[in-house]
Amino acid sequence: MVQDIDALVRKRDEGTSVWWSRGSIVTVWVSEAETDGAFAIAEQFCPPGYETPLHVHNEHDEALFAPDGDFDVYYDDERVQVGRGELAYFPKGVPHGFRNTEDRMARIRIAFEPGLERGFLQAGVPVETPTGGLPNPPSEIADAEKLIDVDEVYDTEIVGPLPDS
Repeated sequence: MVQDIDALVRKRDEGTSVWWSRGSIVTVWVSEAETDGAFAIAEQFCPPGYETPLHVHNEHDEALFAPDGDFDVYYDDERVQVGRGELAYFPKGVPHGFRNTEDRMARIRIAFEPGLERGFLQAGVPVETPTGGLPNPPSEIADAEKLIDVDEVYDTEIVGPLPDS
């Protein structure tokens, strides 16, 4: 079967970027529409100490890859450090989350089944894709746990905060 989609190359400063919670920026590098529903990939620029809540995707698998930072990754009752060049995979239904343990901005790439990227794009606030460090977010974004409640729509259940490190 031949798919009716085009090949795609994205450069570092391309993609669609939005402010996300607590001053992070999420850049969607490739969406479900661009892969004919096969997968999606995003990259999150995380300020020092940034963390997600412990959460579950009931219908989507997710993989995290750390290209240039160290993250504490939590799943079930485990905590493991995922460092430069390392990957963590969470099948649907597994509670998970991560924390940037660097004292600087760090990036984490997120590959997931298609659809979750829509939550980032619809809930985030558009921003220019960063090519160096993070710009300073507006205070309402820097302090926000999440920008709007998209959990039920995008198959994410918040379990609670990450454990203390």
